[in-house]
Amino acid sequence: MIKNKLFAAIALAGFALLASQPSFAGTDKSAVMDKRGNPVTDKRDNCVRHDWNDGTDVCAPPPPPAPAPVAAPAPVPEPTPARQLLVDDRTVYFDFNKSELMSDSVAKLDNLAEVLKTSYDVKSAKIVGYADRVGSEEYNMKLSQKRAEAVQDYLTSKGYINTSIAQTSWLGEAAPKVECDGNKVTNGLINCLAENRRVEVQVEFIQ
Repeated sequence: MIKNKLFAAIALAGFALLASQPSFAGTDKSAVMDKRGNPVTDKRDNCVRHDWNDGTDVCAPPPPPAPAPVAAPAPVPEPTPARQLLVDDRTVYFDFNKSELMSDSVAKLDNLAEVLKTSYDVKSAKIVGYADRVGSEEYNMKLSQKRAEAVQDYLTSKGYINTSIAQTSWLGEAAPKVECDGNKVTNGLINCLAENRRVEVQVEFIQ
């Protein structure tokens, strides 16, 4: 009986001693540090911990990585320059009975070629030549052809026009922009018909 009581007393004392020792199980406790300032680890390389948390746990797992930034929606593309070109920006004019490009026409075609080259949604370009009504229909048809080909050749030299997307046509004295009175060839009539002596570059876009 005495032995049983002695064993019980020893067991209770041992339990009390264990209860007074630091707890190493919880990862919410601060790590035990050695004299060199390094964390103390057990045989499994786990940090030995106090039974308190001082907020400076060097063994705490690293914070989770920051979430990947959400990509911003793609901006709506601005209207391309070619779509903003006015009809006059795509039209060049010619002297009476001539098919050679004038200096102001060259400057306009240079700008047009640059715009067309940098516009991603150009599907095709159609070059259409016209003439005024002075002279025969046959002559004016040939003259409008020469004017259209002059514009095509120039744009080709600038690296824009190629046969896969460009068409060239001519309509002679058909589809005039202006109507003028009189049939006698005078300077007044020639000047009045100036806007009919032209080549228009008609642009079709990818929808």
